[in-house]
Amino acid sequence: METLLPGGVATPAGILRDYQFRPITGALEMALAESAGISNMPAAVSHALAGSLATVAGEEPRTDVVSQLSVGDRQFLMRQLELLLGHDLQWHSFTCRKCAARSDFQIELSRLPVKEATQGYPHVEVDTSQGSYCFRIPNGSDQEAIATIENEYQAFNVLLSRCLVTSAVDSAESEIVFSEQDRLLIEAELERIAPEVGCEIAAACIECGSQNVIALDPYAVIGKSNGSIYSDIHKLACHYHWGEEEILSLPRKRRQYYLKLIEMSRGMAFEGSAG
Repeated sequence: METLLPGGVATPAGILRDYQFRPITGALEMALAESAGISNMPAAVSHALAGSLATVAGEEPRTDVVSQLSVGDRQFLMRQLELLLGHDLQWHSFTCRKCAARSDFQIELSRLPVKEATQGYPHVEVDTSQGSYCFRIPNGSDQEAIATIENEYQAFNVLLSRCLVTSAVDSAESEIVFSEQDRLLIEAELERIAPEVGCEIAAACIECGSQNVIALDPYAVIGKSNGSIYSDIHKLACHYHWGEEEILSLPRKRRQYYLKLIEMSRGMAFEGSAG
């Protein structure tokens, strides 16, 4: 599996793009299960990445580290995690916007496009009506900061203020007011240099043939955690008297094998009592 981020982390040594996931153990699955209970989605993503990555950009993937990754890198990593857990081939459904018919379609996550960051990343200079300003690419901590702001206009203003690095000409103004045209230009320039993953796909309606654009959630793997790891821990602890840490350290396949043995032994015990 590719182990380079489409963007990366800016360091004095340059842009570092390496990453590595942990082996699939109960600990990784527990991190996902815990993430599903966090209402702030950007915070949930940070928790999931901190618990599933072994390293990222040469660092230990603490929550404060993964929250500084660009939005595109975080979406990329969550999709790679989804692939790692075996969710490549997927079925999706949609309701046609033209005839309201229901259609199903299949996708392979591994074939969805990934756009790498372009020259200048993670900064871009934009010539606005207020002068030339340098902005950085939004990251996970920025998303967390605006996640609870319901007004989109206000949320974008907060995002711009967080991502504003410097102005080419010093300004004595305490607050810069960008016009709507400025805002659109800044957004376009940030998107131009940012890494991105495919989050939309076109599918034809099975009834009328109309093309529909369907959104694909890059964080869908969090919702696929059904919390079965808690049940697995309970069964193994009751049967083998192992501690939670021991159980979580087991590779997923080995844990599933032990669970199968428990079910088999219960079946044989039931047959013996019936006879």
